[in-house]
Amino acid sequence: VAQQRPVKVVHKVRVKGNAIQIQTHDGKTYTKTPENVRVGDSVLVKADGTAINEHLPFAKGSHVLITGGLHVGEVAKIASILEGTMKRSILVNLIEGESKFQTTAINVMVIDAPTGEWIKSMMKGSVFP
Repeated sequence: VAQQRPVKVVHKVRVKGNAIQIQTHDGKTYTKTPENVRVGDSVLVKADGTAINEHLPFAKGSHVLITGGLHVGEVAKIASILEGTMKRSILVNLIEGESKFQTTAINVMVIDAPTGEWIKSMMKGSVFP
């Protein structure tokens, strides 16, 4: 059973007492957060969802889980990030083995290496190609 799980930060605000509050993709809100957490990053939280253990930045070299698009369910590494414009979303260039592909930042969630290895091992034993 996992001791912690990654969750994606989808909203960040400053609240009373000058504290930083974040909201994650699973609907939970955390007030005791590191100052440098940004929207798009992930945090590792205790399995029961009570506290943040670690910050996982959305940056070059980070491991990500693809949550949308053609490569959904795959684990890859960020090769580069292309800033968005008013007409185009942030794009992420990804590498998985010999395969290189691109998707929007909305379609990825930063994960830690142990979670990535667990996902890869689950995929090998699944019905997915």
